[in-house]
Amino acid sequence: MKSVDERYAELLHRCLSGNDAAAQLAEARSIGAALDEQGVPRAAMEEIHTGALRRMGENAPEVGLAEAMPRVAEMLLEVGRAYEAARRRRTSEVRDGDEVTSSFADDDFLALLTHELRSPLSPILTWAELLRADASAQGDPSEAARPMDPTQVASAVSAIERNARSLLGMIEDLSVAAHSASGRLAYEPECLDLAPIVLEAVEAFRAESEGKGVRLQASCDRSLPVEGEGRHLRQALRNLVGNAVKFTSHGGTVDVEAARAGDRVRIVVSDTGRGLGPGELNQIFDRVWPLSSAITRRHRGLGLGLAVVRRLIELHGGSVVAESQGEGQGARFAIELPAVAREVENTPEVTGDSGESNLDGIRVLVVDDEPDATEAARALLGHWGAEVHAVASADDALSAIGTFRPDVLVSDLAMPRHDGYALVLAVRESESGTGGPRLPAIALTAHSREEERRKSIASGFDAVVSKPIEASELLETLRVLVRDRAE
Repeated sequence: MKSVDERYAELLHRCLSGNDAAAQLAEARSIGAALDEQGVPRAAMEEIHTGALRRMGENAPEVGLAEAMPRVAEMLLEVGRAYEAARRRRTSEVRDGDEVTSSFADDDFLALLTHELRSPLSPILTWAELLRADASAQGDPSEAARPMDPTQVASAVSAIERNARSLLGMIEDLSVAAHSASGRLAYEPECLDLAPIVLEAVEAFRAESEGKGVRLQASCDRSLPVEGEGRHLRQALRNLVGNAVKFTSHGGTVDVEAARAGDRVRIVVSDTGRGLGPGELNQIFDRVWPLSSAITRRHRGLGLGLAVVRRLIELHGGSVVAESQGEGQGARFAIELPAVAREVENTPEVTGDSGESNLDGIRVLVVDDEPDATEAARALLGHWGAEVHAVASADDALSAIGTFRPDVLVSDLAMPRHDGYALVLAVRESESGTGGPRLPAIALTAHSREEERRKSIASGFDAVVSKPIEASELLETLRVLVRDRAE
């Protein structure tokens, strides 16, 4: 008898043929129910899905797999829905028939998610194509396209960055929602100053507010010491400020005030936007998907932002409340967090243009199987003066270490055959055997889960930088590792 894992992989492989859709759906539901019957925990379902995909992909032709991906995704969802439905029935988490409603809700949300992800992708692709055409026109005067002027180029770069950050915000909100639901939301607090994080959140929406004709202003105490996790607090504040700008029309105002109030730090984001009715105030922080369709809604978004704000602020022992005098009267959101007694020394922001930012003479080995990623890393590090050698596999990296003799290793974690973990373990084993100096190593990962960060350090990496890469974070990490090695 075949195991459930084998049945799952075979089901996905049958999607390549596209035949007998009804039988495939029935098998997917059977597999989902069987996974619950075996006692598979929710936390392991991601690995179950990934394993089935991997086994299918090992024997699937690339072209056929690409064509079948919509069908494969449908089967993955159906297995997950059937698993959840069986689990809820078994544990009496919902009444009979509620799983059907949940399935429809999943379908509606997936449709909304698809729309919201494609919306920022559209201007990114359009501007990228125009920039490429402009580069071709400049290289070949016979090209019919009219060259872009500097103002248009600046607008293109700004639009690409703004929409890419919008995509990143949605991904981060989805990550928090998913990890909260599974009870795996990581929290490793440290003493930090909230003041620069508040100002950073305001500046992140400066261009958008100016484009809408909305006045965005901030008032912030010089130092706001709290205990917390910077990336979570940054996400919560960006969600609040971004929401205020989004729901405020031309000519309106968004005010952000942050101050110490006794043993609390208080941040208030107020706007003159559309306001909230009594019913909305009661559920504004609930995770409720927008009821209208993705096409007819006036404002973009997944409906997760404020739910994520509440979850992250409560994670820090704080609170968030919303106030409004009614529709058309604006809204006011107030966050309170416990303050710490000691002051925190601000760390100056690092930028690629800083005089101390150059990496002249530093040899960096970059390992990533994605050509676009390696080329971007080569350009970024080369801009700072580093000598960069890029390879596409762990095996090539091990060879390059002996010939290129890098000062720092920067490696992606997810690679075929031998991943980043295997690479750094091999490097550390070699160092142990030869008694050679330790090569500083930075792991690059698209996963935000704390498990990956801990596993990376335990495997032998010295630091972890998340994708998409923030230039200042990578630069500062490189500088610290190089300085420590020299000392």
